[in-house]
Amino acid sequence: MRSNGGFLNPTSGTTNSTGHFIVTFTSNNTGTFIITAFASKSGYNPGLNSTQVVVLLPSLSISIISPPSPKNGSTVTSLPIILKVRITSEEIPIKGAEVYFNLIDNDTKQFGPYITDLNGRDF
Repeated sequence: MRSNGGFLNPTSGTTNSTGHFIVTFTSNNTGTFIITAFASKSGYNPGLNSTQVVVLLPSLSISIISPPSPKNGSTVTSLPIILKVRITSEEIPIKGAEVYFNLIDNDTKQFGPYITDLNGRDF
């Protein structure tokens, strides 16, 4: 078996008693990949077939965790306001995500990057 990108494991072997051979495909990149399988056995003409897969990386989900800060849109009379964020993908915490905060008042200021911990939190 071969692919035009990504990784196959294992890349070759023999089929089992039901004619199956199982391969795992992985990729660190997005894109369209073509996976081709070749088969041969004595007494048979060789076979060839391909499939195309599209790989999309999962999205990051950002939650603003703000206790004891005010709700969105409320007026505050005391400072500081504590803002924390949690980064997940498919509900799994993401360690090492870069987090930036923008502050918009009379102009826009950006702060960061801050790096998330094992729980996907930036403190």
